[in-house]
Amino acid sequence: MMTRHKLFTLFLLLSLLLTSSGALADTKTEVLFNIINERLSYMESVALYKATHHLPIEDSEREKVVLTKALESADELQIDKGSLSHFFEVQIRVAKAIQYRHRADLLHTQETPQTDDLIAVIRPKLIELSARLNSVLSDVIEAGGINEQDRTLFTQIINRRYLSESDKKHLFDALLHIKRKG
Repeated sequence: MMTRHKLFTLFLLLSLLLTSSGALADTKTEVLFNIINERLSYMESVALYKATHHLPIEDSEREKVVLTKALESADELQIDKGSLSHFFEVQIRVAKAIQYRHRADLLHTQETPQTDDLIAVIRPKLIELSARLNSVLSDVIEAGGINEQDRTLFTQIINRRYLSESDKKHLFDALLHIKRKG
């Protein structure tokens, strides 16, 4: 006679065996989209920090560093550099758009909210998220990549306040073209 614990364990094992690789790919894809959304969630804090410290939103030197780091990891993860570079360039443009929109709203605010330090707190989180993003992206590509059917999930998950539908379209289109190093 099987105990409830043994039945549950057997059911769990059967469920895992019956799970298709497509379902696992969906899970990885969802994780990827959540990382992108989380990374974009820091852009309001970046804008606020830059505003309170009288720094410009445009920082071409920092953008070069972000792009260089992304491309270094592309080699390790066997991701095509050109397609990853394009995605990160789009992501940088979208991040700046969010910052500009938030900064415009700050002009109408009497009080300046506090934010974390860009160098000590925010930037290390962004660096960690970029590394995770590339790692999960590599897994998603290995499992078949992003396809047009993922667009709906992407637009549901990517939900930052200052993100336009056009921003989402450009980000997703850039993701569609990321491929393995060939």
